[in-house]
Amino acid sequence: MPIFLAFLRGINVSGQKIIKMTELKTALQAAGFQKVQTYIQSGNIVLETENTEIRVLEQKITSKIKEVFGFDVPTVVRTPTDLETMLENNPFGKRILEEKDHLYFTLLQTEPSPQNCQVLESKTSEIDEIRVLGQAVYVLCRKGYGESIFSNNFVEKILKISATTRNLATIQKMIHLSKAA
Repeated sequence: MPIFLAFLRGINVSGQKIIKMTELKTALQAAGFQKVQTYIQSGNIVLETENTEIRVLEQKITSKIKEVFGFDVPTVVRTPTDLETMLENNPFGKRILEEKDHLYFTLLQTEPSPQNCQVLESKTSEIDEIRVLGQAVYVLCRKGYGESIFSNNFVEKILKISATTRNLATIQKMIHLSKAA
């Protein structure tokens, strides 16, 4: 059965949209997903399903969360291969990153317009660099994500697309978990 990775946007942050991972796992299993695993409290999920339509899966997860927990949570779904390709295409990957540098990936629900990508990429500075490739935004932060202007909200506002952001370690862990599933 195909394996998918789901990333929830904005749960368990500052006491908002609280979802316990055990309850989320139970809800998704009730929705028909198989071998559901969660990773940390920010809403990273590995699951199996016969349905292979990404948009249908995103909507099914979002609807189930609304039904069970009572609030809307945008969801981005990817295959393990999608994430591996995203890492391979990392425009900063060939560089040796200094210790203080941090790499983040903003996963977009759809591909942004070229015009909006240009606007976003024009915000690159000596402190932070940003590149958009397909449905992924690569953010290289030299002072940490908390100091970056390229917050998830900022990226969503400029690209006009729902998204969620994860660090390199989380993306790598999700790929690893999908292979172990």
